[in-house]
Amino acid sequence: MIIDYEGAAQRAEFPDGQRAFYSGYTGYHGKKVSTMLTPDGMSYLFSPVSVRQNGIAVLHMSNLNDYLYRLQQGCFLTSTGDEVIYSVFGDGTFNLGLRCISSRFRSLMGWPLTYEQLLCNRHANSARMSIEKNYGMTSRLFCVCVDREWSKLAKKVPYSAEQLRVSHLLVNCYVCCQGDQVSNTFGLIPPSLEEYLGMN
Repeated sequence: MIIDYEGAAQRAEFPDGQRAFYSGYTGYHGKKVSTMLTPDGMSYLFSPVSVRQNGIAVLHMSNLNDYLYRLQQGCFLTSTGDEVIYSVFGDGTFNLGLRCISSRFRSLMGWPLTYEQLLCNRHANSARMSIEKNYGMTSRLFCVCVDREWSKLAKKVPYSAEQLRVSHLLVNCYVCCQGDQVSNTFGLIPPSLEEYLGMN
């Protein structure tokens, strides 16, 4: 029996749930996701976790660095037979010296960056803007997570995590059919819808 009146005691499971999604550092409840965008315009989402986790913890939970390394082994070779491993570019949080996830160069102990490092930073920053375009397209097409009041946990939209995952899936389907700004930026063609959904 649920007793619902002003001043009624909380249900036993509510305090644990609230603590699980509360970050004292930011002062609010929420979920955090990690998103990877590939040069062909496809986005990949690591499931929402509690906002209590920082970006590095979410990265380790996703196991993305190891996954990307295993995915590429033996795929890309130079003319001399040396293996080439590509990495994705993240923000400053991911400056961890990982093999498949890199970040902009930073000056260590006051040493100035070289011209090549500065040039790389400039190009990497412009490339990173592509993921912001993808977020914008997701919000524009589906109006998901655009309003903090609308997406409060366990309030108006108790299924916000599922909605976010489905919207990313549908945006990828849209990109397969229509292309997008990201694939145009890098000059790559997205996979066909059949390839993306594994229907061939």
